[in-house]
Amino acid sequence: MFSNKLDESPQNRWVWAFTEAPKDSRRPAVFVLLFWTCWVATLSSHAFGLLDEDPAFGLVPVVVALVVQAALWTLLPWSPGAAPRRMLWAPAFLAGTFVVGYVTELNLSITFFALVVANGVFLFGLRRGGAYAAAALPVLFLNDLLVDGMATAMATAAIAVPFALFMIGISAAIVEATGRREQAQVLLGELEATNADLVAQATRIRELSVSEERARMAREIHDSVGHHLTVINLQLQNARRFREREPDGAWEEVEGARQLALAALSEVRRAVRALKPLDVEGATGAHALAALARNFDGTGIDVSFETRGEERELPEEAELVLYRAMQEGLTNAARHARARRVRAKLTFSHDAVRLAVADDGRGPGGATTGGFGLGALRGRVEALGGTAAWGGRPEGGFALEVELPVGPGRAVDP
Repeated sequence: MFSNKLDESPQNRWVWAFTEAPKDSRRPAVFVLLFWTCWVATLSSHAFGLLDEDPAFGLVPVVVALVVQAALWTLLPWSPGAAPRRMLWAPAFLAGTFVVGYVTELNLSITFFALVVANGVFLFGLRRGGAYAAAALPVLFLNDLLVDGMATAMATAAIAVPFALFMIGISAAIVEATGRREQAQVLLGELEATNADLVAQATRIRELSVSEERARMAREIHDSVGHHLTVINLQLQNARRFREREPDGAWEEVEGARQLALAALSEVRRAVRALKPLDVEGATGAHALAALARNFDGTGIDVSFETRGEERELPEEAELVLYRAMQEGLTNAARHARARRVRAKLTFSHDAVRLAVADDGRGPGGATTGGFGLGALRGRVEALGGTAAWGGRPEGGFALEVELPVGPGRAVDP
């Protein structure tokens, strides 16, 4: 529609009409070519005297009629959603077609009539466009009747009817194809917007997960290490007060502080193991899992790790889940199962990778709740289309198995 500013200025309305209106995106290029070909042919016939007989009108009326017709063509709307005032250019173009046919006395005006029919289908649809074409047909008949008589008018009508039906069919096909393309573009835009929203939500979820994990570790360090450090500080203060009056008591306080420091150090090491990234000393994949197993050296637990099958590169998400699964199995063995031996095995097949962690302890204990517990681990595994299973072993101890589907990847050098 026209803006308020344009409504207030007739000059601006005409500027808009001759600059913006011709940019109608639904105007088919083949119809543009057809119009200007017919327009140039009509003008050339009169300008260069190509007619066999003397025309009834001179060159000036013909030029004026053609210029007006060209202006009406540029103003002609092609979108059914055009403003009602723009729709009035359609009957104006039909009237211009009658005038051009009358002053030129050429049958080329039937081409302009075909464009009238096509425009009606674009503006009003197949059914009402057909009715519009039927209403326009008498205009063409009247033009030939006035110029050449009844015989020519009947012959032109006989040609115009099938020609109009052909143009209706072609125009309907173009309208349908254009509509489908526009719908596809709208759908593509919606899909792109939805995909962008999903990516943004995934990013926010990932950030929230990191924040929640950091908050959990902060609470754990505050509750455990902070408590130990507070007690150590008090014991050292007592030792300072007792160092002269009760040396034995002072040394007892120092020994108690030392024991608490060891406990705090153990808590810090456990937190560091939970936060340690996949890239352990420059290693990823199976090498990172082997490095994680070596981190338990000196803890009193005999941990072994082996790889079977042809090792290959894994997606980052799969590496992370396997790392967390290995971490959960080892942590459970150390904290809850009181195991002495842990055997971890990473097996590569053509379409999957499986990690099995088995110990000789007494079971999962409290590992199923909180932090990187088994329940949280299962959610991570299933999110990647894999499976996770755990339970007691017939020979005693506890076993954890995680299997993830993976595609073919580049082989990793041992």
